[in-house]
Amino acid sequence: MTRLLITLSLPSLLVCGLLLSGCGGESKAPQSTEVISPAAEKPAEPEAPAEEPEAAAEPEAPAEEPMPETTEPATEPEPEATPESEPEPASTPEPAETPAPAETTEPAEKEEPAEAEEPAADAGQSATDEDASVPVSVTLGAQPGGTTFKGRVTVQGTATSASPFDASKDPFCIDLGKLPDDTLVVGEGGGIGNVFVWLRKVPSGVDVPAVPEEPAVLDNVKCNFLPHAFAMRVGQPLFVKNADNTAHNTRISPVRNNAFNQTIGPNDRTGVEVVYSQEELVPIKAQCDIHPWMGNFHFPVNHPWVAVTDKNGNFEITGLPAGDLEFRMWHERVGYVERSIEVTTTEGETVEKSFEVDASKLAE
Repeated sequence: MTRLLITLSLPSLLVCGLLLSGCGGESKAPQSTEVISPAAEKPAEPEAPAEEPEAAAEPEAPAEEPMPETTEPATEPEPEATPESEPEPASTPEPAETPAPAETTEPAEKEEPAEAEEPAADAGQSATDEDASVPVSVTLGAQPGGTTFKGRVTVQGTATSASPFDASKDPFCIDLGKLPDDTLVVGEGGGIGNVFVWLRKVPSGVDVPAVPEEPAVLDNVKCNFLPHAFAMRVGQPLFVKNADNTAHNTRISPVRNNAFNQTIGPNDRTGVEVVYSQEELVPIKAQCDIHPWMGNFHFPVNHPWVAVTDKNGNFEITGLPAGDLEFRMWHERVGYVERSIEVTTTEGETVEKSFEVDASKLAE
């Protein structure tokens, strides 16, 4: 009986154990669900790291930090600009540009008195020449050395320069106002301008210098001929030009050479050429048939020993041969001032003489 109970109790215990194990497993199942639920909740936790990208946006702040860095280098060039201001003191060497006063080296302007060198202007001059481009002398070819004859021609009595006059035919000339009359020029101390003085005859055996290639020029300027009086060499070209914005007719009536009569167009700076093949005995006249007040006297000679007095009556002839020489003197209002002036010179000597013209002979 006892064994039977033990025997029966063992299977019953096994059954109970199985039942209990099943109950225990059921109780474990909810534990497994409890494990599943935390596993399901864990995927929700990654959402927090999804918000972390917002923290990743924080690097934008460092992106703003470079901007102050860029501004700082921008300010740094400013000190580099300061060196540019330093060159300005380097530019202060502009005092070195004080050579500008060197341009004001008015000694060069003092060359203007070259117009005052009219005594040596053997070819001719005009008291009305205010245009530096207008020639006031002609190269005659005289050589340095030799002897010199110089002097002065003055008025005996009282005389004054001819009065300016009104132009009345050409609109261009009218606009110029009063025009000078160079037929009589009286300067300081009664000196008479535009008087021709020349060697009458070249002594035998004297070599005459060659004719210069440089041409003479007779210009129409401000409704006047310039120069008013000049000398030139036989065979030396003469160009008649026009600086005015109006036409001029130039008529020349020589005694020994061919006549010239031609219109010179406005602003003709090339000019029309005239060549004299023979010496004239006295100065010859050029005039404008369009503007009858215009006149000029020029003198073709076969040697270089001739001069025209400046506005103060001075003349000088250089490079003369030594010996006994004869000169003549002529003015357009008087004709011959002196028909024969005898001068005796030795090599290297300077002879000086003065001459007077009666005022009554200068009246028109």
